[in-house]
Amino acid sequence: MTGKRHSTADLSGKAPGRLLAGSPGLSLLEVTISLGLISLFLFGLLTFYSLGVRAYHQSSLQAEAQQNLRAALFHVDRSLRAVESYTISPSGNVIEFYYAGSPTRYTYRVRYGELEYLVGTTVTKVASYIDSLSFTPTPGGVILIRIEASARGRDFSVLTGVKPRNIP
Repeated sequence: MTGKRHSTADLSGKAPGRLLAGSPGLSLLEVTISLGLISLFLFGLLTFYSLGVRAYHQSSLQAEAQQNLRAALFHVDRSLRAVESYTISPSGNVIEFYYAGSPTRYTYRVRYGELEYLVGTTVTKVASYIDSLSFTPTPGGVILIRIEASARGRDFSVLTGVKPRNIP
């Protein structure tokens, strides 16, 4: 079969595989510089993003520690208002108490960074991130309570006083 040979050029006259006829394309130097600039931009963006994530994580841990501190204070304060009798350890970091008409002993203490509430021998964890707990009785019958917590190098503490209602 004899026929015409077809040219590899399309109808526009451009050679296949070239975007622009007569265009030299990009040199290796231009491609390298472009990739370098894109890399710098992406590195800066990634650094900025990681700093934001780290700040968010740190602030969320601090907020959680503060919330645990408030929960611990609320729990201890509410419980001690209704006691009939109490005993504070010589070191001041444990309080044992009894409610009116109840033979059950209740205790607050900090162990392994957790505030624990004991009802007899049953332990309930009240709050985490708690570093210390101290009780100080005053001559007026008020029990001073200091709770300290920390998270990511930030220390938090609260101090309050409770006057038990059932103690004359």
